[in-house]
Amino acid sequence: MVLGQHDDQGLKLVFLCSPNNPTGNRLDGEAILGLARALEGRALVVVDEAYVEFANGPSLTAAITDHPGMVVLRTLSKAHGLAGARCGVLLAQASVVALLRKVIQPYAVTQLTIEAVFRSLEPAALEQSRGRVATVRAERARVAAALADSPGVLKVWPSDANFLLVEFKDAAAALQRTHAAGLLLRDMRATAGLAHALRISIGSPEHNDRLLSSLRGGQ
Repeated sequence: MVLGQHDDQGLKLVFLCSPNNPTGNRLDGEAILGLARALEGRALVVVDEAYVEFANGPSLTAAITDHPGMVVLRTLSKAHGLAGARCGVLLAQASVVALLRKVIQPYAVTQLTIEAVFRSLEPAALEQSRGRVATVRAERARVAAALADSPGVLKVWPSDANFLLVEFKDAAAALQRTHAAGLLLRDMRATAGLAHALRISIGSPEHNDRLLSSLRGGQ
């Protein structure tokens, strides 16, 4: 997803989501860096990497040193399972961070959130997170392959996130069958260009088996 914000003096901010939600695709890293170079001194290029831990390839954080107009956003909500903490981080050169410090709210992070974050960054917790991410990546490939072979599926979008965007011949029926199996899918049919699409989060192997079984039952 690409969003721009501008005023009467021109473009000021460009937001890029990589991997993107809801398609799950990852933008080309060199293209992002090229855009940052082209807009240097005119606009900030903000790259939202909320799902990057699930992607095939590294974060762009290492490139910040050579690209003063680029900002990278990361979060603990996805791979670390801390959505309730509402905690993330902005990575940028010191001059950009200093500017943002002038407008940040006081007490932006609660003490309980700080304690939860510190616990999630302990070595044992990080090892657990890496294990969960590895499982999600393996299950994503397995579920994508199974869905691609399903006669009720029109398209499985390639994904670098912890979900799959899937287009069905009858999305309403697929949604009903998965609900009956106790599973909740994100209905994307109201989104422009996705009239037949549902977004499927990758769960545990058991949940994914239940998903595939429920969809096979309606074919």
